Amino acid sequence: MRRSMMWLLAGLVMAPALCAADLESELKQQVDVVWAGLLGRSVSDYVWRDKTSFGSAYETARDESASSAGELEPDELPRAIAMVRELADTNRKDPHYQWRVHALLAQMLAEHGGHDEARSQMQLALAAYPDEDYAEPDLHSSYQHLVNMAADWIWDQDGVAAAERFALEHFANDRTFTFFYLGFWEQRYHDSASIERLGPLIDAVESAYSEKKKAYRRRRKLYDEYADALSNQVVAIEHTVDGDARQTYYLISSRELKRTAHRDLVLVLPGGGGHAPDDLPWLMGLARKLHDDYIFAVISAPKWSEDQTIAWVSEWWMESNPKATFSSEQLIQAVYGGVRRLGAFRVDHTYLWGWSSAGPAVYSAALEKEARYDGAYINSSVYRPERLDFSRARSRRFYLQQGREDTITAPSWAELAAEQLGAAHAKVKLDLIDGGHGFGKDPLGNVRAALEWLGKRK
Repeated sequence: MRRSMMWLLAGLVMAPALCAADLESELKQQVDVVWAGLLGRSVSDYVWRDKTSFGSAYETARDESASSAGELEPDELPRAIAMVRELADTNRKDPHYQWRVHALLAQMLAEHGGHDEARSQMQLALAAYPDEDYAEPDLHSSYQHLVNMAADWIWDQDGVAAAERFALEHFANDRTFTFFYLGFWEQRYHDSASIERLGPLIDAVESAYSEKKKAYRRRRKLYDEYADALSNQVVAIEHTVDGDARQTYYLISSRELKRTAHRDLVLVLPGGGGHAPDDLPWLMGLARKLHDDYIFAVISAPKWSEDQTIAWVSEWWMESNPKATFSSEQLIQAVYGGVRRLGAFRVDHTYLWGWSSAGPAVYSAALEKEARYDGAYINSSVYRPERLDFSRARSRRFYLQQGREDTITAPSWAELAAEQLGAAHAKVKLDLIDGGHGFGKDPLGNVRAALEWLGKRK
C-alpha cells in the first residue's frame, strides 16, 4: 500500500504465529484493548490521541491469527467483518469510537473487495469525526488521512478527476478538515505518471484556504500557516509554445517565484522516448534541492509518427522523418523564447541538459551558429561527430558525464567527444563517474556538479 496510508493499513501480512488464534475473537479483544487506552482521554493530556486508530488492533489480530503459512483461513475475514458491523452498532453516542470503527470496517471491506460499501463506511467515519481544536492538525489529526484513503479508492474506481473532486469538496465545505495532506497526492501522481496535476491541485487547495479563513475565522492563523507553506512547494506547470501541443514543456519551480528573482534556466531534453511526464517525478525531486538557483524547463519530444525510431529528430534526421515539421534544435529555441516571454523570473544563464537518446540533439543545438546557451550538460549519450560543425566550438562549454560501467552508451564516446571538442577549443569537463548508464550513486551531487561547473565563467 502507499506510504501515506501505512499508519492505518500496516500489518496486513505478518509473521506466522506458533498457535493461530481466530481473527474474529482476536480482533474484538484487540479493539477493546485500544479503546480502553483511549477512553476518557482528551487531546490536551494526550496530543496523539486521534492518531491512534483501530488499525493497530487489526494489525495485532492479523499477526495472532495468521496460519503457519502466514495467511488467514478463507472464511476468517468475512466473519471478522460481520463482527465489526456489530461493533459499529455499539457506542453510537461516542464519535471517537464511531469514526474508528467505521474506518476499520471500511479498511476491511476494501481488502475483501467491497469498495462501494467501503466508501460508504468511510463517509460515516468522516461524519462522526469530532471537530477538535488540535494544536497542530497536520500532526495530530487523522481526518486528512481518512479523506485520502477514500480518495484512493475513488481514484481506482472512477478516475483521478473524481478523486480530486471528492477531496476538494470535502476540504472546501468541512470545518473539521483543517490540513490538506499533499503527500498522498504527490505519491499517487508520481505512480500514475501524472505529476503535472500537482500544481493545479495546490492552486485549488490554496483557494480553499482563502475561503475557509472567511468562514472559520477562529482558525485563520492555522490556515495562513498552511497556505504559506504551499508557496515553497515545487511543481511542474505545463506550457506550450504559441498553443502548439507539439511544443510542450513543463516548467519546474517553486510556486511563488517573484519576477525579480534571478535563476539560471536549464532546458532539459529527457532520454529514452523523450516523453517529459515520465521524468517529471525525479526531476522535481532534484528541483526541491536546487530551486533556489535553477529553474528547469523539461521539453517533451514530439511524436511525429507511430513508426518513429528517433525520439529527438535533429536537423540531419528530418529527411528520414518526413512528418516532422520542425527539428529538435528549433524546438529548443522555441521553448527558450517561450520561457523568456513568460517573464516569471529573470534568466541569468541558460544551459542545455540531455541524456542518453537526447545527447545528439544537445550537442547539435549547443554548436548552432546563433546558439544563445551558456553551456551544455550531456550524460550517458551516444556521440555522432560526423553531424557536428566543430568550427563553432571555440569557447563553448560542455560538461560530459559518463558511467565507467555503462554498457548501453560506451564511455569511449564521451572520451572521444571530450577530445574532439577540446581540440576545437571548446571548454570541456569530462566526468567519469562510478556506475552504469545514468547518474550514478549520487544523482543530485552529480547534477549539481555539472551545473555549477557550467556556471563558472573563468
